[in-house]
Amino acid sequence: MNLEEVNARLVSRFGPDAEGWLAEVPGLGAELASRWGFVLGEMFDSGASSVVLRCRWPDGTRLS
Repeated sequence: MNLEEVNARLVSRFGPDAEGWLAEVPGLGAELASRWGFVLGEMFDSGASSVVLRCRWPDGTRLS
């Protein structure tokens, strides 16, 4: 997950506190994926104020 572009976008919109929040996203995503049994995928390109990832079940079925 390349967070540099997301970081620049969110910091410009919400200020420097967004960096701390964004730094926790990869760990939180991994924790939730492990807990709920899904696999994190690529990040959606859009999202002016969010981080959205495609996800799938371990058998490859997309989550929707």
